[in-house]
Amino acid sequence: MRVVDLREFFLGPGATVLGDGELLARLRIPLTPKRQGSVYYKLSTRKAMDLAFVGVAVLLELDGDDRITKSPHCSGAVAPTPMRVLSAEKLVEGGRLSPEVARDSAERAGQSCKPISDLRASADYRREMVRELAIRLAHCLRPGQRFIRGLDRMEQPIELSVNGQKVRLSPDGGQTLLEFLRDQLGLTGPRGV
Repeated sequence: MRVVDLREFFLGPGATVLGDGELLARLRIPLTPKRQGSVYYKLSTRKAMDLAFVGVAVLLELDGDDRITKSPHCSGAVAPTPMRVLSAEKLVEGGRLSPEVARDSAERAGQSCKPISDLRASADYRREMVRELAIRLAHCLRPGQRFIRGLDRMEQPIELSVNGQKVRLSPDGGQTLLEFLRDQLGLTGPRGV
């Protein structure tokens, strides 16, 4: 099994590094004990099974003083591949989220994208929607909002119900949720496949 960094996975529209007969088997998203929140918005004509004509995601990681220590901004369907918006990340990291910072960050996201016009949306519309969605995401991720609150330090185990069985997951285990479900609970896929 080979491991590919996500930044190297997408090659172009509809193209990935997967070769003939290869299949994406696992996406590793590590647990973190840090204060984080993330939101993804997509614009689409339907809610499921549809290509987005704009997708924007932001993750904020905060220190104890609510300063932003990490802030990946990503956009999809507005460039040949999903893209990080490094200029927006650099703008917000080290500071606190404010309406002015959110607006400036969203403006950089809109300027950074390279959308095309097609049947789903025009390039200008996509660019404007990246700006609008980035501002909305920033408002969702303010400290004290539900996406950040409750994630402080993750010192308590996560309790969940899986197939009617109560289980506890400790964030100190270093496992992803998928690894925990597979390795600790023996859940390997639908119907035990």
